[in-house]
Amino acid sequence: MQPTDALTDGQKADIKKLFTAQQRSIPVFISDANLEGHYNRYCKQILWPTFHYQIPDNPKNTVFEKESWEHYVAVNQAFADVIVSQYKRGDTVWVNDYHLLLVPKMVREMVPHAIIGLFLHIAFPSSEVFRVLPRTCVIHLN
Repeated sequence: MQPTDALTDGQKADIKKLFTAQQRSIPVFISDANLEGHYNRYCKQILWPTFHYQIPDNPKNTVFEKESWEHYVAVNQAFADVIVSQYKRGDTVWVNDYHLLLVPKMVREMVPHAIIGLFLHIAFPSSEVFRVLPRTCVIHLN
Protein backbone atom coordinates (compact mmCIF):
# COMPACT_ATOMS: atom_id res chain seq x y z
CA MET A 1 0.00 0.00 0.00
CA GLN A 2 1.20 3.44 -0.93
CA PRO A 3 -0.06 6.99 -0.32
CA THR A 4 -2.20 8.10 -3.26
CA ASP A 5 -3.62 11.55 -2.45
CA ALA A 6 -0.93 13.31 -4.50
CA LEU A 7 -1.66 11.27 -7.63
CA THR A 8 -3.58 12.93 -10.44
CA ASP A 9 -6.53 11.22 -12.11
CA GLY A 10 -4.27 10.65 -15.13
CA GLN A 11 -1.62 8.98 -12.99
CA LYS A 12 -4.25 6.77 -11.36
CA ALA A 13 -5.57 5.80 -14.79
CA ASP A 14 -2.03 4.95 -15.94
CA ILE A 15 -1.41 2.84 -12.83
CA LYS A 16 -4.72 1.00 -13.30
CA LYS A 17 -3.90 0.35 -16.96
CA LEU A 18 -0.42 -0.95 -16.08
CA PHE A 19 -1.68 -3.23 -13.29
CA THR A 20 -4.50 -4.58 -15.44
CA ALA A 21 -2.22 -5.32 -18.39
CA GLN A 22 0.91 -6.58 -16.64
CA GLN A 23 -0.28 -7.91 -13.30
CA ARG A 24 -3.85 -8.94 -14.20
CA SER A 25 -4.96 -7.08 -11.09
CA ILE A 26 -6.78 -3.90 -10.20
CA PRO A 27 -5.38 -1.29 -7.81
CA VAL A 28 -7.53 0.02 -4.98
CA PHE A 29 -6.92 3.71 -4.35
CA ILE A 30 -7.54 4.76 -0.77
CA SER A 31 -6.96 8.09 0.91
CA ASP A 32 -3.71 8.75 2.74
CA ALA A 33 -5.70 9.25 5.97
CA ASN A 34 -7.38 5.86 5.60
CA LEU A 35 -4.02 4.27 4.79
CA GLU A 36 -2.46 5.72 7.93
CA GLY A 37 -5.37 4.82 10.21
CA HIS A 38 -5.82 1.36 8.73
CA TYR A 39 -2.24 0.17 8.40
CA ASN A 40 -0.08 2.08 10.86
CA ARG A 41 -2.68 2.41 13.59
CA TYR A 42 -5.22 -0.42 13.58
CA CYS A 43 -3.27 -3.19 11.85
CA LYS A 44 0.13 -2.56 13.39
CA GLN A 45 -0.84 -1.29 16.86
CA ILE A 46 -3.95 -3.34 17.61
CA LEU A 47 -4.39 -6.38 15.35
CA TRP A 48 -0.79 -7.53 14.85
CA PRO A 49 0.08 -7.51 18.56
CA THR A 50 -3.22 -9.22 19.43
CA PHE A 51 -2.64 -11.99 16.91
CA HIS A 52 0.77 -12.53 18.48
CA TYR A 53 -0.56 -12.76 22.05
CA GLN A 54 0.74 -9.30 22.90
CA ILE A 55 -2.38 -7.67 24.21
CA PRO A 56 -1.97 -3.96 23.48
CA ASP A 57 -2.15 -1.71 26.51
CA ASN A 58 -1.51 1.19 24.20
CA PRO A 59 -3.42 2.96 22.79
CA LYS A 60 -5.43 3.55 25.93
CA ASN A 61 -7.32 6.33 24.19
CA THR A 62 -10.71 5.06 23.00
CA VAL A 63 -10.91 7.88 20.43
CA PHE A 64 -7.72 6.54 18.83
CA GLU A 65 -9.16 3.02 18.80
CA LYS A 66 -12.49 4.16 17.35
CA GLU A 67 -10.88 6.32 14.65
CA SER A 68 -8.40 3.64 13.61
CA TRP A 69 -11.26 1.10 13.53
CA GLU A 70 -13.24 3.41 11.24
CA HIS A 71 -10.25 3.62 8.87
CA TYR A 72 -9.89 -0.17 8.99
CA VAL A 73 -13.54 -0.60 8.03
CA ALA A 74 -13.28 2.02 5.24
CA VAL A 75 -10.26 0.33 3.64
CA ASN A 76 -11.87 -3.10 3.86
CA GLN A 77 -15.03 -1.67 2.26
CA ALA A 78 -12.99 -0.12 -0.57
CA PHE A 79 -11.45 -3.52 -1.36
CA ALA A 80 -14.82 -5.28 -1.12
CA ASP A 81 -16.43 -2.74 -3.46
CA VAL A 82 -13.72 -3.22 -6.10
CA ILE A 83 -13.96 -7.00 -5.80
CA VAL A 84 -17.73 -6.96 -6.22
CA SER A 85 -17.51 -4.55 -9.17
CA GLN A 86 -15.30 -7.07 -10.99
CA TYR A 87 -16.93 -10.29 -9.76
CA LYS A 88 -18.36 -12.76 -12.27
CA ARG A 89 -20.41 -15.81 -11.28
CA GLY A 90 -18.06 -18.71 -10.69
CA ASP A 91 -15.10 -16.57 -9.59
CA THR A 92 -13.31 -17.44 -6.37
CA VAL A 93 -12.51 -14.51 -4.10
CA TRP A 94 -9.26 -15.04 -2.23
CA VAL A 95 -8.48 -12.64 0.64
CA ASN A 96 -5.01 -12.51 2.15
CA ASP A 97 -4.10 -11.60 5.69
CA TYR A 98 -5.38 -9.68 8.68
CA HIS A 99 -5.32 -6.33 6.90
CA LEU A 100 -8.56 -7.32 5.15
CA LEU A 101 -10.40 -9.49 7.68
CA LEU A 102 -13.73 -7.75 7.05
CA VAL A 103 -13.67 -8.22 3.27
CA PRO A 104 -15.13 -11.76 3.20
CA LYS A 105 -18.25 -10.71 5.11
CA MET A 106 -18.62 -7.52 3.10
CA VAL A 107 -18.39 -9.43 -0.18
CA ARG A 108 -20.78 -12.11 1.12
CA GLU A 109 -23.37 -9.44 1.93
CA MET A 110 -23.21 -8.14 -1.66
CA VAL A 111 -22.70 -11.49 -3.47
CA PRO A 112 -24.29 -14.21 -1.31
CA HIS A 113 -23.32 -17.06 -3.66
CA ALA A 114 -19.62 -16.10 -3.97
CA ILE A 115 -16.94 -18.63 -3.15
CA ILE A 116 -14.64 -16.87 -0.67
CA GLY A 117 -11.37 -18.00 0.87
CA LEU A 118 -9.31 -16.32 3.59
CA PHE A 119 -5.65 -17.02 4.27
CA LEU A 120 -3.77 -15.58 7.23
CA HIS A 121 0.01 -15.31 7.09
CA ILE A 122 0.09 -15.14 10.87
CA ALA A 123 -0.91 -17.45 13.69
CA PHE A 124 -4.54 -17.32 14.74
CA PRO A 125 -4.81 -16.92 18.50
CA SER A 126 -7.36 -18.55 20.77
CA SER A 127 -10.78 -16.94 21.03
CA GLU A 128 -9.87 -15.67 24.51
CA VAL A 129 -7.51 -13.13 22.97
CA PHE A 130 -10.36 -11.45 21.08
CA ARG A 131 -12.28 -10.85 24.28
CA VAL A 132 -9.80 -8.11 25.17
CA LEU A 133 -10.29 -6.10 21.98
CA PRO A 134 -12.16 -2.84 22.50
CA ARG A 135 -15.88 -3.04 21.79
CA THR A 136 -15.46 -0.72 18.81
CA CYS A 137 -13.14 -3.27 17.22
CA VAL A 138 -15.18 -6.44 17.51
CA ILE A 139 -15.74 -8.31 14.26
CA HIS A 140 -19.14 -10.01 13.94
CA LEU A 141 -19.09 -12.94 11.53
CA ASN A 142 -22.80 -13.72 11.19
